[in-house]
Amino acid sequence: MKPLPKAIIAGIMGNGCNIGVTKIGKISVGVSEKSLNNTVKWFFDLENIQDASNLIISYVDKLSLANAFKYDRSKNHTSSDGQKLYVAVDSLRANFSFTYFGKTPSI
Repeated sequence: MKPLPKAIIAGIMGNGCNIGVTKIGKISVGVSEKSLNNTVKWFFDLENIQDASNLIISYVDKLSLANAFKYDRSKNHTSSDGQKLYVAVDSLRANFSFTYFGKTPSI
């Protein structure tokens, strides 16, 4: 069984935007609530989500803009554990966090 692209997009929006699969199934045009529930049940398991995430990350890493501000290509500086870090160099991913660092960029 191959799911419809509409059902995959509706499932991502329902789960990712915290709308819920049932509600997005009721308001979606061209996707029945039953087929959406089946798509989410059969294709949105942890292994498939991790595989899709890894594919997206590997594709983004190949783009030139993703590596534009890297000084050392072998190192990737992130705060994926939820810590806020002060950023002293230019970065595409840094934002201003008034709670943690005032008017200085952080990730």
